[in-house]
Amino acid sequence: GFAVPAIVITIATDAGIPVAVVATFAGLLIVAKGARRRRRRSFGPPADRVAGAWRELTDLSRDLGIATTARGTADEPGAARAASGALTRREFAAYAERRGLPSARAVADAADAATFGPADPDGPAAQRVWDLVATARRGAMASLPRWRRLWVAVNPASLFASRATFSAAVAQVSRAVRAFAASGIGGSRGARGSRGSRGQGTGRGSGRVIAGGAYR
Repeated sequence: GFAVPAIVITIATDAGIPVAVVATFAGLLIVAKGARRRRRRSFGPPADRVAGAWRELTDLSRDLGIATTARGTADEPGAARAASGALTRREFAAYAERRGLPSARAVADAADAATFGPADPDGPAAQRVWDLVATARRGAMASLPRWRRLWVAVNPASLFASRATFSAAVAQVSRAVRAFAASGIGGSRGARGSRGSRGQGTGRGSGRVIAGGAYR
């Protein structure tokens, strides 16, 4: 009968656990991206779903390496602004199409029309934008070899970028709240000090009100 060589059993035993760990981690990444895509596409009002479609396209560009390669191609027009996120939707879509993401401009046009149009987008409009995102994904994947398609599926760049964006937004809000609180405290102190220095003879202040409630 046939017997499995001992070297095969040894390799399978030694490499089985690391391979299982890597496969589990890759599966979790794929599941997380799929859940994010379904949440963006199915939940919230149509305007939020349209915005989610654009975020899905930008996350796809990160997984494809388009946003990261922009940092290394500063000589290309728009590369530095694309890396810093300073481009408009249409400008970034044009840049992404040059880097291998087809139909990106169609998604940008549809998202701008739905966002800045005379009326709020409805369900069919949001669905059309998501259909364009699916077309862009298929077009980008079609020209890639199999190993690149697998890497795009498990690339965690977009997940980390979403977390970093959320953290940056929270930090910005916190800074704004602290600045508002500090200005309120400083303004109240200035107002009390000014009231104490008013002329005693007239009983009326002669200064003008400035920002923060103080007097000058």
